[in-house]
Amino acid sequence: MKDITSHNWSAPFGARVLDAVRYIEAACLLVIGILLVLYYGPLGLVGASFLLGGAVVLLPKTREAVRPTQDAQRLSLLDGLRSEALVLRDLYTSTASMPLSESRSREMWRVRREIIVWLDRSRARMKTLPEFAPIYEDRTGSGGVLYELDCALACLSEMQRLLRLSQKLRLPI
Repeated sequence: MKDITSHNWSAPFGARVLDAVRYIEAACLLVIGILLVLYYGPLGLVGASFLLGGAVVLLPKTREAVRPTQDAQRLSLLDGLRSEALVLRDLYTSTASMPLSESRSREMWRVRREIIVWLDRSRARMKTLPEFAPIYEDRTGSGGVLYELDCALACLSEMQRLLRLSQKLRLPI
């Protein structure tokens, strides 16, 4: 049986109360099962097994322990994508400010190609987050390379704010 001290008590108050009630109900079923075995002997084992199964089903699930890990993975993916996009944007603006020359043209072509590759790769990486992938696909514009990059940056920032707000309010996404 699971130890009550190992439960995640950072859950909202209502959830903690319901978990405590479930622990009490499970303990009552366990006590009734033990009394059945003591009173009826081997015949009481049949009823006690059903009560024990009910007690196991009543024990609260610990889904809260998985959620912070998922949120941390989501945030790390979004942070990584956003930092890569910021580097590419800085590279684009620094290249665009170079004086007109053949090397600038080659460099601009190379930077645009890197941005296009990053946009395709970021769409593929965002598909690992099914709750955000459609938003990201719809919000990244179709226009110039810098416009698409700026749209992707804005969308990533909004998703980061949404994740942080959901963590603060303890609401699942």
